[in-house]
Amino acid sequence: MSSSALSRVPAALRSGLRSGRAALGVSWVVTNRCNLHCVYCDCPDVQLDELSPKEALDVVDELAALGTVRVHLTGGEPFMRKDLEVLIQRMRFFDMRVSVSSNGTLIPKRRRILPMLRSVSLSLDGPPAVHDAHRAPGQFEEVRTALGILREAGVARYLTCLVTRDITSECLDAVLAVAREFAAEAFFQPALDIVLASERRSEHAPETSTVRSIFAELERRKAAGEPVGNSVAGLRHLATWPAVRPLPCVINRMAIRLTPDGVMLPCHERASAPDGESVRDGGVAAAFQRLRLKQCTECWGAGRVDMREALLRGPFGIGEIFGS
Repeated sequence: MSSSALSRVPAALRSGLRSGRAALGVSWVVTNRCNLHCVYCDCPDVQLDELSPKEALDVVDELAALGTVRVHLTGGEPFMRKDLEVLIQRMRFFDMRVSVSSNGTLIPKRRRILPMLRSVSLSLDGPPAVHDAHRAPGQFEEVRTALGILREAGVARYLTCLVTRDITSECLDAVLAVAREFAAEAFFQPALDIVLASERRSEHAPETSTVRSIFAELERRKAAGEPVGNSVAGLRHLATWPAVRPLPCVINRMAIRLTPDGVMLPCHERASAPDGESVRDGGVAAAFQRLRLKQCTECWGAGRVDMREALLRGPFGIGEIFGS
């Protein structure tokens, strides 16, 4: 982390001591638009009044004032947003560390953005027969092409695999083989029981027994030196999905989530969650002050689970997440 970014952390933490929270990290869904229509995602069907380019730049400025040091951009497909390069340039002006989740299709056309990114995470669910059935014909090869471009640009690259009803050991073989080929780490997480961005039940959600067996196998593979990115603690938590007991967590005291229309959430929420606050109503700081904390019984998303595990380790964990 650069010295200027690091200098904002103490101020953010002092504010956190007063208010009980600090917005060090942000997960920002910059658009619901997408050039694919994956079987477990309805984002392209959910039309929102996206923040305008000026509104989005104002959000970046206000996040910097709050002490934000790390921003993860996601969607939809974030590279669909035409002003993404300008937004990232503004984040880098404030020395924010920026990462992106993508389907990989537009990376060949948006190469100019890549040097500004800390990392890019690409979705990969298994061999072509599985991955392309989930996403689009030819998408497996598009991911490989994108990984090659990222490697050439020197950008850290990750894979995210959804554990669905039809996942097998052969799917793990395929994902981990691609990870090894392109010097990437692969992260695994269960597919939700609802279709993303809706409340429609997903027919691709895995059975509990599948979750248990797959994550146990992933723990064994990680111990054997395969490029599984999840921490052991994270794998063990995800093996309990869906959990039903209250979960100790400090993520919603250290990080926030923004939707394309500027609604701030304390964490990853289901579509019907009522506890968001709009940044259009008085700005980012005001929305952050009004935002209610939440109590979870489950934590979803490999990165978020590992973030929770790291934060539970205290100051060292904070540095590991926001300063690495």
